[in-house]
Amino acid sequence: IDEITVVLDGLDQQCAQLMVGEAIDSDRVVVTHSADVCYVGQSHYLTIVFDRENLMLLESIYASFVRVHEQVFGYSTQSPAQIVNLRSVHQVSHVPIDRVVSSLEATGDIIKSERSVMFEQTLRSNVPIYDRLMLPVDFSFDGPAIIEQPDTTTVLYEGWNAKVCTAGELFLQKVPVTS
Repeated sequence: IDEITVVLDGLDQQCAQLMVGEAIDSDRVVVTHSADVCYVGQSHYLTIVFDRENLMLLESIYASFVRVHEQVFGYSTQSPAQIVNLRSVHQVSHVPIDRVVSSLEATGDIIKSERSVMFEQTLRSNVPIYDRLMLPVDFSFDGPAIIEQPDTTTVLYEGWNAKVCTAGELFLQKVPVTS
């Protein structure tokens, strides 16, 4: 148990430092601990989530492992088991969006330029290049188009539509073909 405590303390400290580096409030962090466990001599393991504060930690992990092994493989034994890996996952709890996140006022042109673009071996002229940061909420447009933003480029093929949603995300949808 001392070895497990030392490893988890180290993992928790590393995760906490990463959260501080991201300016995450520690009250919003949810921590989950797990162990990959297998019977001695087996090469496949099962991931067992556990409560680190459990006073009977090893017994609890083993009992959960035996139960899960029975559920997954249809059998279990009281044979010795071993912990292969330990994990500490620190996640930020979800905060529901109750307001428009994309409320920045656009101060530039929506279309940055036009250029020729090769789509699946077909050259298309005058393809609009949209500035992602300038697209207002509810703005909708059809492909072909290129949407550029600082961290990525989105290719919108012909037959597809893009719409800017309330929270600022892009919703891409294939346009139904009409006969």
